[in-house]
Amino acid sequence: MYQINPITNELIELRAKRFSELGFKEREHLQEWEPRRGRTQNIKI
Repeated sequence: MYQINPITNELIELRAKRFSELGFKEREHLQEWEPRRGRTQNIKI
């Protein structure tokens, strides 16, 4: 995954991180994520 710098038009490669590194705990957050995931997958862009 990359981040785009709009000023310089450069791609910055992002390092993959685990949920735990970001302070998320899958077991605690999974019930909240799943219903949202279903809604966002049906959005047409």
